[in-house]
Amino acid sequence: MQRDNVNVSGFQDINDTEIPQLQAHAKKLTEQGRITNSRRFLTDLLQLINSLVMWAGNDGSRMGYTESEKRAEETHIRSALRILEKEFQDAVAQCVKDTISEFTEHIYDNFDQSIPAAIQAAVPTATAWGAPRTEGGLYWATYKATCRRNGVYSGASGPRDFNAELFEPISVRLANGWEKAFQRRLPRNLDDFVQRVNQALSSFHKNVTTRTSERLPNFGAVGMLDNQHRALAAQVTEIPQVLREEAQRVQREANRDFTPQIQQMMLHAYDVCTEERGPGSYARMKNAMISHVADVRNTMFYSATKTVRQEIDQLLDQMQSTMQIQMKELHARIQRDYLAVLVGSDISSQGATPRAERMLRAEMVPLLEKADVYFAGLEKPTDLAALSSSSEAVPASSG
Repeated sequence: MQRDNVNVSGFQDINDTEIPQLQAHAKKLTEQGRITNSRRFLTDLLQLINSLVMWAGNDGSRMGYTESEKRAEETHIRSALRILEKEFQDAVAQCVKDTISEFTEHIYDNFDQSIPAAIQAAVPTATAWGAPRTEGGLYWATYKATCRRNGVYSGASGPRDFNAELFEPISVRLANGWEKAFQRRLPRNLDDFVQRVNQALSSFHKNVTTRTSERLPNFGAVGMLDNQHRALAAQVTEIPQVLREEAQRVQREANRDFTPQIQQMMLHAYDVCTEERGPGSYARMKNAMISHVADVRNTMFYSATKTVRQEIDQLLDQMQSTMQIQMKELHARIQRDYLAVLVGSDISSQGATPRAERMLRAEMVPLLEKADVYFAGLEKPTDLAALSSSSEAVPASSG
């Protein structure tokens, strides 16, 4: 007011507004994701450089094998590759099997066990909405306002959600199992998958490199493959992160889809109650609501849980598909690199390496040897080895 002696000087310091703190907090929220993405990029880059080093350093003749020795070495490696492929497939199958078992025990079985309780409680729950005020019922106006908003309303007496209240016998029992399945068992299964894959990868690497060292010592080749093995192992550890992010997205969306399905089944009752007018309308609204709930309760909860079950099944299918694709690509990369280095020729080569390709490889070698230099300008870390240390890998050029 004009006669009020009010002097508002505002904030004297920008930090008093707490906006800088809010900005810092917002940046912090994305920090872990940016670190993960950067580490994944560096791991992929390291693996690519290692592959290029092995490709460029191989002219198809430097291993020193006779043709018969070369064929024997290739036969051994291909045999080991078949075993590795089978172990990759088994790791994927076991992870999916364990995850399906966990979701069945902690989510699907809870659906089956809690739905009868929800069916039994549905009519008493709907009746309680129209009970006398002394028994916790709603005013006529609040009841109608809630129906007009499809069962969700926040008035003077507080927020109400008819759909969530109908679903409560299921949600209460499901909460613990839902958290176990998504937050504890799924991450554990993915960690076990990584462990199985890396164990198979280590066994394969030890098998083929030990044989090579015994038959024809070639420390340069083995060193390059040691680098590549560490890079590939680091790459495998990144796979669960992608799957966990997708699982978290599906978890959030699926958890929100229960009550919308209930709401969809309740729309007719809400519409009828909203259209009621005149004397006795409250009694007719309550009767219509109770009658509708009694009619749909035997199918409503099955429909809601079926929709969520389908979303979880799609997640499991997608998870299996993603792991299979990742393992197929990993196996192809291993096959290409190990045959190229240990046998002395690319698996796609037919006969001797063409002269033009040998010249190209020779030109690539000095460029790849300078790979570390390109990263030296970074303040921290200062070379490719340090960049890859977080992924437990070393630079290709160090081989």
